[in-house]
Amino acid sequence: MKIRMSFLFALVIGLSFILGANSMHAGEHTSTEKEKNPKVEHSEKKKHDSEFIKKRASELGIESEGKDSSTLVREIKGEMVTRLAESLGVETKGKETDQLLQEIHERHIKSQAKILGVSTKGKEIDAIKGEVHKELVFKKAKELGIPTEDRELEGLEKEIYETKVKLEGKKLGLSTDERDVKELAHEVFKKKLAKEAGILGVSTEGKDTHQLIYEVKQARIKKLAKEYGIQEEGKDYFEFTNQVRETQILMRAKELGIETTNRNILDIMNELYINHENKIEDLKLHPIMPRQFHGHQNKN
Repeated sequence: MKIRMSFLFALVIGLSFILGANSMHAGEHTSTEKEKNPKVEHSEKKKHDSEFIKKRASELGIESEGKDSSTLVREIKGEMVTRLAESLGVETKGKETDQLLQEIHERHIKSQAKILGVSTKGKEIDAIKGEVHKELVFKKAKELGIPTEDRELEGLEKEIYETKVKLEGKKLGLSTDERDVKELAHEVFKKKLAKEAGILGVSTEGKDTHQLIYEVKQARIKKLAKEYGIQEEGKDYFEFTNQVRETQILMRAKELGIETTNRNILDIMNELYINHENKIEDLKLHPIMPRQFHGHQNKN
């Protein structure tokens, strides 16, 4: 059975970074003289985002002539979600993007439920999601040595988040005592990104965060392709990326003794994250669903 990876990168590379041009990283910039003038900064930012989005549209074969950024983002999202749905065997004909996302979401939750041993029989998807969420939170808490007895889920989630951020901070040599956790998380993210950019030879000058993330990921993929002997010629960006990541993920799954024969890649990815998260950090993968579609959500 051919295992396809387009769904993973449609979300990780696409929705996280293309749509990110208008979301969580949109306001983050490297320090430049232009930032001292808010009007100049806004104009340059708008121009940069427009160019960034057009490049991503081109990679998907979407014509950008005569379309504003909002229209392109909507078309990019639609194309990516369609690719994702098709790779999972979801019928796409006559369905809107939101409907497809809902069906993908349900498959994702049921996949997690299967791995966690949560029964889905006769249950609505929201009920399954709630049980999956609870199982994941308690599992992660125990892995981190966080007491779970008589604890509320929200309190546990907060402590898990704070513990993981502080552990990452300490690994990077950052001071974590009496620090605002969100501020620390931001610093951890920026430092790790800059460090990898340096290793991969990606310049950080004049780039905001979502652009830098994208370029670092491109450089990482090309480096891995060289290591695996995968040729880029004759493949579009998504096909090339998918092949590299598929190789990387399947190799790690086999190393960890995870059965891959005749398995959906969604199940393999969920098993990696649920049961072997601490052993796949070096792969620099990302959750396969956007945060709002995850069974385990961070509410902070």
